Amino acid sequence: KQLNDYPAKMDKQMNERYDLFIEQYKEKEGITERLKAKDQIRWAEKMNTIQNRVEEIICTDFIYS
Repeated sequence: KQLNDYPAKMDKQMNERYDLFIEQYKEKEGITERLKAKDQIRWAEKMNTIQNRVEEIICTDFIYS
């Protein structure tokens, strides 16, 4: 049973960290719902950049190490 619990635990940790980092980067870079309403293209570009950055961090921390 413990072996089966490990992937689920890692998945939960990665998702929690992903969500936390996304929110931190959004706050740091001023990505708001106001920007989304005002300039959807710019908002999408910035969100894609943040998501790519966070995915790389998660991969480095959990998968590559």
